[in-house]
Amino acid sequence: MDSFRQFDFVLALLGTVLAAVRVYFSPSSLEVLQELSGALLGIVLGAVLAGAAIQAAFMDPELLRNLYRIGRDPIRYLRPFLFTATLAVLGLLASFVVALLPPPAVFLSDAEARLTVAAAAMVVTFPALWCVLSLLPCMGMLVQFVGLKSDSALVELPDDD
Repeated sequence: MDSFRQFDFVLALLGTVLAAVRVYFSPSSLEVLQELSGALLGIVLGAVLAGAAIQAAFMDPELLRNLYRIGRDPIRYLRPFLFTATLAVLGLLASFVVALLPPPAVFLSDAEARLTVAAAAMVVTFPALWCVLSLLPCMGMLVQFVGLKSDSALVELPDDD
């Protein structure tokens, strides 16, 4: 629930509303929006998985023991990356679903078709924007992890035995 109070969520909502308004007045821009969001989500997903893999690789047994001793959960440092990766996958799935929908003009009036296309734009835009914007908290967590890793190398904690 902490992510809902962060700036990335609020900015993603604002951008989603702006995209919906744009697509409402220019329905043909939905295709461009889908292409852009698909490309962004693919790039972000690759970067986030690489970042999480690198971070997990640096969780050696000594660091894990020190984290256990000071009462920190190692998953805390991976959580933002896993959240962003999940968001990217959900965004890609939403983009596929929207791409497979029939054109709304086929079965709806003009006003209903515009609202439907605007809603589709929201479904495509929100996860893409939130995913891209959530990279900043991921980078913040990565900096915290690197600091923790360097502090752990300098401090000798007594054995629990």
